[in-house]
Amino acid sequence: MLKAKQGLDQLSFKNVAMKWWKRESLNQTEKHAREARRSLENHVFPHIGFKRTNEITTKEVKSLLLDLEGQGKGETAHRVQQRLRSVFQYAIMQEWTDRNPASDLHKLLNPVKKQQMKALPLKEFPNYLQRLDEDNLELHLVTRTALKLIVMLFVRTRELIEAKWEEIDLESATWRIPAERMKLRVEHLVPLPNQALSLLQDLHKITGESEFVFPGDRNPKQPMSNNTLLYGGIYRMGLRSRATIHGFRSLASSILNESGKWNPDAIERQLSHSEKDQVRAAYNRANYLDERRRMMQWYADYLDGLNLKGK
Repeated sequence: MLKAKQGLDQLSFKNVAMKWWKRESLNQTEKHAREARRSLENHVFPHIGFKRTNEITTKEVKSLLLDLEGQGKGETAHRVQQRLRSVFQYAIMQEWTDRNPASDLHKLLNPVKKQQMKALPLKEFPNYLQRLDEDNLELHLVTRTALKLIVMLFVRTRELIEAKWEEIDLESATWRIPAERMKLRVEHLVPLPNQALSLLQDLHKITGESEFVFPGDRNPKQPMSNNTLLYGGIYRMGLRSRATIHGFRSLASSILNESGKWNPDAIERQLSHSEKDQVRAAYNRANYLDERRRMMQWYADYLDGLNLKGK
């Protein structure tokens, strides 16, 4: 039996969705939580936010989703559908409704073809690495080091640019990225190859007095911005529309998998790809660590070999 004594406002879809959002945001980065809330506020609440959760029909949810898709917002419609399913499931667990009107609409929307992040072609990779090593004014030294490390360690942009010196243990050659900066809020371990240690030791002489490994140029109390890597790095090198920072993760994945030398699970763990089970993800954060150390050193050596080809 539903908890019928709840007030009308408490059982409105908007209030139920916000309770769900507050719970979910604990396991998401600030960016993802903000995007989830914005999508509900922009695309859902104006239509059904005022209605009691247990009175919303499948027809209403269907109409909302098809309207979004009809506006050319197919990817947004898919994300909204996932969030609607989760909100209603949360409401069922709280006994505020006994049905999920979004659960039977999983094939309603047309599949969205995901656009791949642009990755530099492998044949151009040696020249790119060689240019990063050139001693010229094309790139700022700190930006150049960041670009070298993001290629070598294939972490996400935010994980790198917001790195703090306290996270890096040069003696154990390990970088511990805290959970709050990871996409799914699980601590991530990055074994540091010799080449990365050398770069960090040299960089410490320049930025070591800052909290951040890559402090902002204008405000050293803030980390480097994403635009610094893009505009001051990739774009300045003439690679606009041809390469992205995220593309280097795809390139590393391809090279490591195609080498046939490493367990695919070790590669996925180092890429910090999502685990469906959050508890398992936290438990497994150190899995394959010995193999990952060998793999990261092999990859850094492989990049050195490519660099020589570019000269």
